[in-house]
Amino acid sequence: MSLSIGADSVAIYNLEKGITQYNITFFPEVSIYDNSTKEIINSLGGIATAFYNTDKKLNVSDLYKEYYLNNLKLNMVDKCTNNETIQADIYTIFEILYDCIDTNKKYKNNLKLNIKFNPELKKQFSKTFSNQLTEQAIINSVGHRVTSILSMNSAIEQNFVIPYSKDQKITGVLKRFSDTTQISIKLPSPDYVIDTELIGFKRIIKNEDKDQIHSLYASGAIITVLEPFSGTILFKSKFKNIQEKFEPITMKSLNENQKLNSFYRTISFLYLDAFSNIFAEKPNKKYFDKYSYSDFKDIKVMHKLLKNSIN
Repeated sequence: MSLSIGADSVAIYNLEKGITQYNITFFPEVSIYDNSTKEIINSLGGIATAFYNTDKKLNVSDLYKEYYLNNLKLNMVDKCTNNETIQADIYTIFEILYDCIDTNKKYKNNLKLNIKFNPELKKQFSKTFSNQLTEQAIINSVGHRVTSILSMNSAIEQNFVIPYSKDQKITGVLKRFSDTTQISIKLPSPDYVIDTELIGFKRIIKNEDKDQIHSLYASGAIITVLEPFSGTILFKSKFKNIQEKFEPITMKSLNENQKLNSFYRTISFLYLDAFSNIFAEKPNKKYFDKYSYSDFKDIKVMHKLLKNSIN
């Protein structure tokens, strides 16, 4: 069994009276592998969040130690908690995810997620973020987030969502603070691939007053589901998503950390909504008419083909 944090992020906000708020998001993953073949046979990811307020300036590694070593509580809500919010330390969350895995289940298909940026988004990011934050690092973080979202989708629970990793290594969650032995393990071959191309991200300030601003966060992606051996496309459409947020006036200008975390948050909503509708029992005309660029007649044909293939 492998326990890991697939991705993590900390959004930092300066509040009143010298208080700093750290908004923490972890994406814990539990994977079970065959000890003889070293191939993953089951896996499940989740999302855990917390708000940490302090009058001290902390670096991220010190903050993570508070949660890894001192067992501070995180919030978690998904199908493994019966859609109720619970508070638990990271190790209890790993136990919850493990208990949620049906180790005897035989999956019908393996689904693999691929993510890339289009050229224009690459240019935008190279101008926005420092050289220390590479494009591949951002893609990997998005990949782990979206895989967690996908693995929690009950509409495709008869399919195994392959963990997002090109070079999976088993390490303890304390790998940041101690040396651990690494064991190379293999990912299973996919029966179907979900190819996604991120094509845009933008923040627009709609209006403001002396206390707050009304922000719109827009994002877009092309999502394609295909059979990798034949190249047969089962579903393909371009999607958009708009999130509204009312924010304090101090967030009119975002620093690099806040821009990155707003991107992660917006992209997560984009994929959550898109996957919920792509893999739904029936296509929702209201959603696809508003957020997809494809004609709904074509959506219905693709949706039926996809459903008959993976279910």
